[in-house]
Amino acid sequence: MKHKLLSSFRAKLGKNMIKPRYIVFSVLGLACMSMSFMAVLLAGPDPGNTGSPHDGQDCSSCHNDASAITKAGMITSNVPGTGYVAGTTYTITATVSKASTAVFGFQISPQNAAGKLLGTLTSDANTQIVGTNNEYIEHVTASTSGTNTKTWTFKWTAPVKGTGAVTFYGSFNAADGDAGTSGDVIYVSTMVVNEDPGLGIVSADVSSSYKVYPNPGKGDITVEFNVEKEGLYNLMVQNIAGQSLYNESLMIQPGLFRKNISLSDYDSEVLIFKAISKDGVATKQLIRIK
Repeated sequence: MKHKLLSSFRAKLGKNMIKPRYIVFSVLGLACMSMSFMAVLLAGPDPGNTGSPHDGQDCSSCHNDASAITKAGMITSNVPGTGYVAGTTYTITATVSKASTAVFGFQISPQNAAGKLLGTLTSDANTQIVGTNNEYIEHVTASTSGTNTKTWTFKWTAPVKGTGAVTFYGSFNAADGDAGTSGDVIYVSTMVVNEDPGLGIVSADVSSSYKVYPNPGKGDITVEFNVEKEGLYNLMVQNIAGQSLYNESLMIQPGLFRKNISLSDYDSEVLIFKAISKDGVATKQLIRIK
């Protein structure tokens, strides 16, 4: 009965079917009740379904054949073992797998016990950010298909120095693809990333004056910033995946500092330049012209 109703309703919607977030319709004359309402979720769950202590629920609240299955390792990142550095952007990966399954979904939020977002989320074409304060990230309709497994990636910029450990809460759906709420398998998973205790944002003189130019550029690139007091600095260049391409430690005297770095040996189109001191890190992104 459910499949016939869905097929009929989809036929009436035609190409407009994926535009609304929900389709709500009533079914009359069922034996168990005189009227019921079915919501067909088209583009991700409502905010507040990650299974976090604040949310108090996960995707099994709708897909309710059984309780969610707790599974480790579904959320991973490129945050180093030493911990995240305040203001630095990292890649978060969400993966769900189930044999003989072709439709998947997820919702993740890095939040504290009060539900406050920790850091900043950045979506791409395969993800979207939802919630009053942009505290949740989840799949979009076009990114739900997979063969036995599905992976999404998104960017997370670490919160201010002193925040401490951050927990990412996630709920995942391995769906049977019948557009209903039964027959799906729900998982919940968490990931904790610690804060690097030694770094944050560098002093105001460095962060406000930090330049990498020309940008876009090729050949030699100049790194420039002001230094108020003598100190040890680490100059680093990374690709977008976080791999180190250049790393040099220098004792820098007070004044205007300039350093030329050649890009001739680098293939990456996007490069991340960092100036790191005991006080923190200043970061600039550069587009490399081939």
